[in-house]
Amino acid sequence: MSKITVRVKRLPDDVEEWEHELLLDTPELIISEFTFSGLPKPSVLEGKIVTENGYRGILFEFVDEWYEIIKIWDHDGDLVGYYCNINAPPVMFDGGYEITDLFLDLWVYPDLECIVLDEDELLEAVERNLIDPELKEKAQKVLAGLVAMVKSGKFPPKIVDEYD
Repeated sequence: MSKITVRVKRLPDDVEEWEHELLLDTPELIISEFTFSGLPKPSVLEGKIVTENGYRGILFEFVDEWYEIIKIWDHDGDLVGYYCNINAPPVMFDGGYEITDLFLDLWVYPDLECIVLDEDELLEAVERNLIDPELKEKAQKVLAGLVAMVKSGKFPPKIVDEYD
């Protein structure tokens, strides 16, 4: 299996890079697999661990969209849920791609209950002039579209369902 570098830019100047196993690379979609590592502590939502070191994830980067979906399994191989990161479309570079995180996120449980995350971070980013009001509106529209997909039963996209 080949590797791909995933670079995440968090404004104003935080950049992280991860190396993933490349599963699919098309002009429309990049799919990669990884194991969570280096997390300082587990992420907990509503009293449930949703990510921690050793959990497995498959990242679906929709090249022309303003979001990505990470499908996450726990240590026992049970599906924990889907982390939807609102971000600018990826910018390709040799060996990988970079996305710019737009602060707003959506967590979707396997039963399709969902939780909007980091709205406060988005508002703070606007106040600090890290993103402009138009980009804030774009992030909010993308989030609303994802929530609508969940509510209408069109989530997860078929391609996401196909990968375990």
